[in-house]
Amino acid sequence: MSVEAEQNTPPGSPSDRVKYIVGTSPTGAWASNAADIAEYDNDAAAWVYHTPAEGARVYDKTENYTKKFNGTAWEREIPGARILQDQYEVLSSGPVALSSTYATVLTASNTITAASTSNFIYVDGFIKISEGSNSRLVTVGVFVDAESSPRATVTFNTLGNYGNEYFIPFKLRFNPSDTSAHTIRIKAMIDSGSDVDAEDESCCVFEERAA
Repeated sequence: MSVEAEQNTPPGSPSDRVKYIVGTSPTGAWASNAADIAEYDNDAAAWVYHTPAEGARVYDKTENYTKKFNGTAWEREIPGARILQDQYEVLSSGPVALSSTYATVLTASNTITAASTSNFIYVDGFIKISEGSNSRLVTVGVFVDAESSPRATVTFNTLGNYGNEYFIPFKLRFNPSDTSAHTIRIKAMIDSGSDVDAEDESCCVFEERAA
């Protein structure tokens, strides 16, 4: 089944058999039918309502998504994974000197909004490291908005070979627990010293996946 959109207000001149998801704060003829599927019957000149069962799915033509009813509300359904638009980031203004406090290496150029509260944001990337003569413990973390603590981290050791440059892969994930827009930053730090840099060509991609 497909619907035109999810909205709170009935359209003014609906076509016969057109369908809508009734929003969470409906008005007018839809006032008592939140979350139902409203279908217009031209012959009766009235709306007919279909109450969805938990797990019911419809295709929303406006949002270009399949939506699933969770028993209370409609959520966008992501069957496997969706690469978020324009979220491939490459460091091009390095090097970023790392120290024992977190320094920003990469920032998503656009805010990121999860389609569902149950979905996870994955960050896949590489940090290009230029190291000094001592082995260091490097921690990479994903930060949301102005939060001072990372949502997820990964740690690795450098080799301690002076002048070496190499790429260290990382994969992080977190659940934003909402569908608000967020600014995501990738930060890095080392356990001690100041002889490790994050270089240009460090990169990452943000990916949303169903739980």
